[in-house]
Amino acid sequence: MKKESIITIIVTVVLLTLLLGAILLYAQYKETWSHYELPNTYEIYRKNKKDIHIIKKDKIVIEDYVLEVQYDKRYIMVKAVEQERIKKISKKEVEKYINYQESELNRLSYHYFIIDTETDEIKENLSKEEYEKELEKIELDKDTLVYWFRMY
Repeated sequence: MKKESIITIIVTVVLLTLLLGAILLYAQYKETWSHYELPNTYEIYRKNKKDIHIIKKDKIVIEDYVLEVQYDKRYIMVKAVEQERIKKISKKEVEKYINYQESELNRLSYHYFIIDTETDEIKENLSKEEYEKELEKIELDKDTLVYWFRMY
């Protein structure tokens, strides 16, 4: 085999290896959206573990970081924290919260949202007490109620 052929093969293998490595790195760090359908064209959109929102028809309705969601056929209840606060929390702490372990997230102050999906009215930034009072005013459909679940 000629020296030029050997060099060409080595260069080709090195370039293919570098290309494959770049593709694998890109795939590992690429952020992909996933979604979970909610009543009346609302959805939970998750870009990554620190970027989760409620949207309707591709428009963000709740920009804050969505921690937990509960819904029935008409209402969506959301427990959230300000997006800026979640950015300061490590991914490891988010993982702990998702797995019901003690986490920095447990010590943050939360706020709540209630979305009426039939009227698109949103009661937002409610304290726990305000949320509980508002919840007493509405009738949740117990047959279609999906209890609180954590986002991940």
